[in-house]
Amino acid sequence: MKKIICVIMGVFFYALTSQSQSYDTTSFYGKMNYLYANINKTPITTGLLRDYGIDFQNLDNYTGLSLHDSNYTSLTDWRMLYSSLYSQQITSTSGLLYLDTLNKRFSQYGIMGDPISFVTMYYNYQTINPDGVNNNQFYISNNQLYDVNGRSGNPYLTNDLFAIATTRQKAITGDNQFIFRNDLFFGNTGKTISSIQIDAFGTGNYQTVSIGNAFTIHYNFAGLYNVNVQITYTDNTVKYGHTKLAVHVDPASIQARYGTGFTPPTNEEVIATRPYLGILGEGDITIDLARDNNTGEIRRPLIVVEGFDPDDGFRFNSNGGLVDIINRDINNPDFATNAITLNNDLDDISEYDLIFLNWQNGTDYIQRNAFLLQRVIEIVNDRKTVLNGVRQDNIIIGLSMGGLVVRYALRDMEQNNIDHETRLFISHDAPHNGANVPVGYQALVQYIEPWKVINAGGNFPFIQWTDMFPDAVNALNTFNSPAAKQMLIQRYLLQSNNAGFYSSLSYTLASDNTVHNSFMTEINNMGWPVNCRNVTLSNGSCNGSFQFDDNSKLMSIYGEKSWTYFGGMWRSFVASIGGIINITQIPTQGTIPINNNSLLIQLPLSLISTKTNLFFDFGVWPVPQSAGSILFKGDVYLQRKLFWGLFTTNTYILKCNVNAASGMLALDNAPGGVYDLNEFGFNIDEVNQQLQDGLGNWITATVNEPRFCFVPTVSSLAFDNPTQYYRSVICDIVNCHNPAQVATYFAPQLNQLHVSYTQNNTDWIFENQNPASNCMKVCPNNLVISGNNPVCTSEIFTLTGLPNGGIPITWTALPRRTVSLTTNGNQATIVKTNNGPFTLSALIEGICGRITPLTIVRNLTAGPLLPYVSGPFDPIQNTIMNVAYTGEQYYFMASEYVSESPAPTYTWTLTPPPNSGGNVSLFSGSTIYLYFNDGEGNYTLNLTKTTSCGANTVSMVIPVQLNYGFRISASPNPTSDVLNVTINNETADVKALKKEENIKIDLIDFVTGTKRRSWSYKNLQNTFNLSVANLPKGQYLIQVSKGKYKQTKQIIVN
Repeated sequence: MKKIICVIMGVFFYALTSQSQSYDTTSFYGKMNYLYANINKTPITTGLLRDYGIDFQNLDNYTGLSLHDSNYTSLTDWRMLYSSLYSQQITSTSGLLYLDTLNKRFSQYGIMGDPISFVTMYYNYQTINPDGVNNNQFYISNNQLYDVNGRSGNPYLTNDLFAIATTRQKAITGDNQFIFRNDLFFGNTGKTISSIQIDAFGTGNYQTVSIGNAFTIHYNFAGLYNVNVQITYTDNTVKYGHTKLAVHVDPASIQARYGTGFTPPTNEEVIATRPYLGILGEGDITIDLARDNNTGEIRRPLIVVEGFDPDDGFRFNSNGGLVDIINRDINNPDFATNAITLNNDLDDISEYDLIFLNWQNGTDYIQRNAFLLQRVIEIVNDRKTVLNGVRQDNIIIGLSMGGLVVRYALRDMEQNNIDHETRLFISHDAPHNGANVPVGYQALVQYIEPWKVINAGGNFPFIQWTDMFPDAVNALNTFNSPAAKQMLIQRYLLQSNNAGFYSSLSYTLASDNTVHNSFMTEINNMGWPVNCRNVTLSNGSCNGSFQFDDNSKLMSIYGEKSWTYFGGMWRSFVASIGGIINITQIPTQGTIPINNNSLLIQLPLSLISTKTNLFFDFGVWPVPQSAGSILFKGDVYLQRKLFWGLFTTNTYILKCNVNAASGMLALDNAPGGVYDLNEFGFNIDEVNQQLQDGLGNWITATVNEPRFCFVPTVSSLAFDNPTQYYRSVICDIVNCHNPAQVATYFAPQLNQLHVSYTQNNTDWIFENQNPASNCMKVCPNNLVISGNNPVCTSEIFTLTGLPNGGIPITWTALPRRTVSLTTNGNQATIVKTNNGPFTLSALIEGICGRITPLTIVRNLTAGPLLPYVSGPFDPIQNTIMNVAYTGEQYYFMASEYVSESPAPTYTWTLTPPPNSGGNVSLFSGSTIYLYFNDGEGNYTLNLTKTTSCGANTVSMVIPVQLNYGFRISASPNPTSDVLNVTINNETADVKALKKEENIKIDLIDFVTGTKRRSWSYKNLQNTFNLSVANLPKGQYLIQVSKGKYKQTKQIIVN
C-alpha cells in the first residue's frame, strides 16, 4: 500500500507545475487562436510556435548544448517536453504523434528482461522575436497580432529541443543490455546521425554504440548512475543528453541470505489450481534453503507471504525487500547500529528453509491470492522431507495484506478438510480490521486525474494528465483496485455537485465502503484458523501515542506570482504607444513603460492584465475528531488589481474545498504501523527543484507531516470492537478484545514503520517459533481476588478469572506482623496475627503479550477495624460544620479504610444531654440524617459496626447550639487571600433589625481562641469580602454577630 501515497504525492506536485494555464482549455486556446488569427503562419515552418503553447518544462534547459543538473531527463520529463511541443502546434504541418501512441510504444519496449531502450527527441520549434513589435514586424489591434506588410527580417526565432531518456529506469548489478532503436528517435530536423557515444557511469568515459544493436553495460555496485549520451550528426552538429539509472542488486547474484558459498536461491512461477471469480491467481516463489541444508530439499519450511504491492517493488532481494528487512531495523537509519538477528536466528538456530511468495498482481482480490497461497502450501508439503527423522510442520508469516491472505487461505483449507500442515501463523502488522490512507490524499488523486491538459485549439486529440504521467493512472488504479477496496477502512469518492466538471466549484465526499464491509463480513464469519497457533505482531504502539498533533496539516503547495500573460511581447507593444508610466510590482528588468489609456481600454478585465497575480493554494489535512474541518483544498486562481488597485477581483481556475463528514474516523494520527513518505522514496527537495525548474522560485511544496497511521494498532491486533479503541491506551486490555483463536501478540511502546523488524520483535518471533513456547492468555479485567473480609482468624482467598491451566502466581501479604500467608496455586490462606489493615498481592507471570508481570492487589483487614465517622454535614453546602444548630437537618457518614466482604452492618444511636429527657433513636445504614430538637448541649452519636469478627462501637460528640436567627457561609475555604462571608436564612426578627444596627465579624484563632481580626459594618448588606492575607496558616473561626444573634463557622487559611 506504500506506493499509492508516493505516487499520489509525486504526480501531484510534478503535474501542478503547468496546471495554472491549462485547466480551462477552451478558454486558453480560444484566446490563443483569437490572438494569432490574422498572422501569416507560413513562416512558422516547423508548425510549432512556443508562444502559442504551454511549457510543461523549461525548454531553455534542453538545448542539447551542454549537460547540467537542470536537464537530467526521466521518461516523465521526456513526456512533459513532448507535451510542450504538442501544445505548440499552430498548424497541422508538424506531424507530431499523439502521446498515447508513444506511450504504447514505450510500453512495448519497457518489459523486464528486454534490453533497456533509449528514447531520443531532437526538434526545432519557433518563438516570436520579443522585439517584434519594436522592430515594426508586428502590430497589435483589439488584442490581436497582425503582420506588418513589407516588414524586414524574420520575426520568428528557431530553437532546438534535445532530450534523451530510457523506457525503463531500473537496472541490476552485473550485465545489462541496452539498445538505441530506430523507432524511438523522434524529431523534425531531418538530420542524419553519424555516431552515438554513451558514458554509462557519468565518469566522462564514452564508448561508441550503433543503432539497432544491443550492447552490454556491467555495473558492479548498486546505486544511482548518471548516463550521458553524445550524438554526432553528419553536419557535425553535436548534441548531449543525460538521464539517471537506478541500479539494484541482482537477486540471482546474491548467494542465499548469507553471502557466497552457500546454496543459491531458486525461483519458479506458480499458478493457482482454484479460480476466484473465474480467474486463477499467479505469482512466483523464491526458495532459499537454510545455511546448513545441503540436501537441496525443503526440510523445515518458513513461508513468507508478501503484502499489498502495486508496482512489484517488494521482492526477495530488492532494495527494502525481504532479505533487507530481516537483517536490519529500518526504523533506525544508522546502518552502523541497526543490524538485527532475525535472519541468523531463523537459520543458525532454527534451520528454517525460506519460501517467499511474490504476487503477479499485488492488488488483486485477497481471495484470489489466498487460493494461490494454498497452491504454494501444497507444493511445499509435497516436496518437504524429514529433518532429524521428523516431518516438520510449516510456519507462515503474512506481511501486511499477506496476513489477511494467510488467514483466509488456512481457514478455507480447514473448512474444506485439507491439512495445511501449519503449526504457527504469524500475522505481521496485517489490517484485520482494515487499513487507512488519509481521506485528503484520496480526494487529491481523484481531483487531478480527469484534467485534460491540451487540445491545441481543437485541431488535435486531447492530451490528458494520464498521458504525461502514467503513474497518475497507476495511482487511481491502485485506489480502485480490489484489494485496496477490501482493506480501506474509510474509502471516499470525490463527487462534483455540478454537471460540468471544469466549471464545478462544489465537491463532496461520498462514502464507498461496500466492498470493505462485505469482505470483513466474509472473513470474520470464517473465523481464524483453528488447527494452528495464531499470533499477531503489530508495528503500532499500544500506549496510545499519536503520530502527530490533532489538526496538523499534512502537506501544502503554495505560491504567488505576478503574471503578464504575453510577457516581453506585450511589454514591447504597450511601450510603443503613447505616454509612459512606471509599474514596479511586476518582476522585469527595470521598470515597464505603459500607456495609461491603452491599459484601461485594452485590458480592464482580461487575463492580459499587467496587474494579475497567480495563486496556487493546495493542502491536505488529516481527518479530525469532529466533523466540519477541512480535509482537502485545491485552489488555483488569478487575482487582478484593476484601475491601479482601486479594487481586486479573483477568478478561480480551480477550486475544490471538502470538509470532514460525520462518521469519519480520526485515523491519520492514531497509534499504528506508520507510513513515512521520506522512508519510501519521496524527496521533497527534489519536488521543489522540479517546481523551480518548471516555474521558478515562487512556488513551494511542503510536507508538514510525512508520517501517518496506515494500519491502526487495534486493526493489526484484530480487536473485536476497534472503533471504540482506535485512539486509546490498550496495553492491558488486548487479551480482552482480540479473538479467542489468537494465542498471543506483540505491540511496541512507540509507533514503528509498517512491516518493520526490530530486535525486540525479533526476540518475540524467535521465542514464539519454538514449539515449546507457551503463555497464558489472561484478560486483566476479569481477574479478582475473592474471599471474605475482614479476616477474623483465617480466610482463603482465590484469584478468579484465570483460564484453565497452570500459570505462575507469586502471592505476597504485607505487613507480615499483621498476617501470615500460605499459598497453593491460585489460592492464598491468610491467618491473622494482629489486628489491622494489610495488602494481599498476586503477581502473575507468563501472560501472553506482556513484557512485565501483572500484579493484582486487594486491600484487606485483619480482625475488627473501626470505621471513622464524619459530620455533621450541612446538606445544602455538603460541608462539615463545627457545630450543629437546633431545628436544622444534618447528615453523618460512616467510612471504611478498606472495603469488606460481606459488607458490615451499622447501627446508630444518639444520646441527648441528661436534662433532655433521655430521647434515644435507632438508625441503620452508612449514612443517617438527624434533627436536633432537644435544645443546645453536647450530643453523643454512637456507631456500632457488626462483622463476622463481632461488634465494635465508635462514638463522636456533637456540640449543638440554638439557632440564632440566621446562617452564614464562607468561601473559598480554604483561602489565602479574600474570604467571602454571606448571611442567609434570616428569621423574621433578624430581618426586622434596623439599618443602624452594627454587624460585627471576628476572626478567632481556632487553637488559642485569640481574636486575630475584626470588622464592623452597618446593617445594609449581607455579603462581606474579608482580607485574610498575611495571616499564619491554620484553622480559624469566623464569628458573625448581628444584634443579639451570633453564628460561627470554621475556616482554613493556607
